[in-house]
Amino acid sequence: MKEKIKEFILKNGIKKFNGQSLFGRMKFRKTDKAAFFLALISLQEEKFLKKKNGNFIVARVKGISAVIDRMNGTFAFAKTVSGEEYFIPGSYLGGAITGDKVILNPLSGEGETDSARVVKITKFGDKLFSGEVKGYFGRAVIYCREFGKMPVLISRSSAVSEGDKVLFKVTSRKGRDIYGKIEENFGNTVSAAMAAEMYILESEIPTEFSAEALSEADALLEEEIYTNGRTDLRSENIFTIDSASSKDLDDAIYLEETEDGYALKVSIADVSHYIKRGTALDNEAFERGTSIYYADKVIPMLPKTISNGICSLSEGEDRFAFTCEVKLNKKGDILGYKFYKSIICSAVKGVYSEINDLLLGLADESIEKKYAAVKKQLVLMEKLYRILAERRAERKVIDFETAESYFLMDQKGLVSGIIPRDRGVSECIIEEFMIIANRCAGMFAKENGLPFIYRVHESPNPEKTDELKETLRLLGVSLPPYLNIATNEGLKDVFDLVKDKEIGPIIEKQMLRSMAKARYDEENCGHFGLNLDIYSHFTSPIRRYSDLAIHRIMTDCLSKGSDSSARKYAIFAADAAEQSSFTERRAVAAERDIDDKYRAEYASAHIGEEAEGIVSGVLNSGFFVLLPNTLEGFVSVSDLGRFKLIDGIRLEAEDKSLSFKIGDRVKIRITGADIFAGKTDFCLSE
Repeated sequence: MKEKIKEFILKNGIKKFNGQSLFGRMKFRKTDKAAFFLALISLQEEKFLKKKNGNFIVARVKGISAVIDRMNGTFAFAKTVSGEEYFIPGSYLGGAITGDKVILNPLSGEGETDSARVVKITKFGDKLFSGEVKGYFGRAVIYCREFGKMPVLISRSSAVSEGDKVLFKVTSRKGRDIYGKIEENFGNTVSAAMAAEMYILESEIPTEFSAEALSEADALLEEEIYTNGRTDLRSENIFTIDSASSKDLDDAIYLEETEDGYALKVSIADVSHYIKRGTALDNEAFERGTSIYYADKVIPMLPKTISNGICSLSEGEDRFAFTCEVKLNKKGDILGYKFYKSIICSAVKGVYSEINDLLLGLADESIEKKYAAVKKQLVLMEKLYRILAERRAERKVIDFETAESYFLMDQKGLVSGIIPRDRGVSECIIEEFMIIANRCAGMFAKENGLPFIYRVHESPNPEKTDELKETLRLLGVSLPPYLNIATNEGLKDVFDLVKDKEIGPIIEKQMLRSMAKARYDEENCGHFGLNLDIYSHFTSPIRRYSDLAIHRIMTDCLSKGSDSSARKYAIFAADAAEQSSFTERRAVAAERDIDDKYRAEYASAHIGEEAEGIVSGVLNSGFFVLLPNTLEGFVSVSDLGRFKLIDGIRLEAEDKSLSFKIGDRVKIRITGADIFAGKTDFCLSE
């Protein structure tokens, strides 16, 4: 609260103010008022404020408090406590590095992100960095991607060899020289698993649970399943649908036809029954925010005895659940809903691929037998999904096909193959049914006036959509002059124009970049991507803290009424939303970067092989090529002559003999792979 007040005052140049009026300007909740005025008192004690004639006077402090969030050689980004981001050119870093707390002065200029310069480092960070030993001349010399060409000098006593991959901390800075201390040496041999471990340690992603949390988890295993006011749904053929390898099953479904339409039950693992607020398990779940999945591994939000055990809706096991029961008409409209605590016993562990075969009439006898008890439901579920898909199309929702992949692993834990993930009917059924439950959770919060955590997605920035429109024009996509691509309808029309073309996946990537990032917020701002007025996340409390948090709030409301929830959870909802957004960004970055390391590992075993792909991006120095299996590599043009970048989408030789444009199909050969950096090199195939 103090940092938010300081940031608001400094950013707006406030010299003098009345406490009540500032509270109104900052648009805090009424329930935050006591904390706000306590923060003002604390800021007086820190000499940031003084009080005179009933007003507060601000001390002479210039600048905005922030933390250097990340660096990339020649520039950096800093974030304030409220999440605002500033771009810092390298010449304005003032010696600051990732993790340092700094004071910024904003710079004038245009761009998506405001620019600033570091005027003071208020506290050095204590972050781990990864790097590679590139020389050993009396001192080890480490090069770290974040610091660009600036070397890090290591003590002479460090036992390292050239090529070693190490984790280190910065110990001192003298002028432009950076000195560090090696914390861990991973040696010269690199695997994707080792590079992933280094990334996780460097990113400070928690992987081990405390002894206290594990002790709490063990105690929970002794609890028996009992009715105690819960609705008993164990006689119904409720079942789960997930991937074959999934063990943390947190959603189960049941559907029947009615005279008016359909009765859908979405039963979710009742994690909030076990994870109580303020416990060690809750504190660690809050810190992690989400489970992280990569290759064949998972970093769970909760101990596996809970995520894969007592909370997982395993076949044939009685489990506590939180059920959303929804009535829908024959057009798929929500007629009514209710939430209640239940007990379920999953009849079948459904597997996406098996159910897809079943619905396509391709299943063998063993699959037919496995799903005999729920086959009629599955046929009905597909029918309802088709109806919901039509409604989705009417809302102009875009079904982006992102380039996700599945890694095949050999017995040594190395990547033996990469397979693009395809969505079948069963995946779509689950997606639509979960969206219904998530919508109902948001409506429940609104109807009861609850402090809550919404899943929000704002409309695109007009500047971004203008850039997209120009990019489409340059790529030869002809748009009607009246088309407004800042709307759901406009973007859907663009998507429909290109989705079946060879360049479609590249255009989809450009469209996604033009859109805002979805996030969590205690205020409902609607969801642009789904074109819904209200939306939340209710369906994955085993792996997302946001869902666990709203289960807790909804449970309190159902048992004690909305007034109790409003008093208890206002600040909690805001904190949980902010933390969930942060940890989601951290998890997405980790999964993306680590998957790139596994792709590079695959490429390293296929050096010299040829393939055909599409130019997916261009730089002054070369272009990226995306292969059908989602492997992407870089083709340098340094050996092909002098080139220039034109309109950001095309590289052209000065003699105009060669050009490469986004969307062009080219033949390449794999020439190199850096597993540590997660990068693959291609060259043109002759």
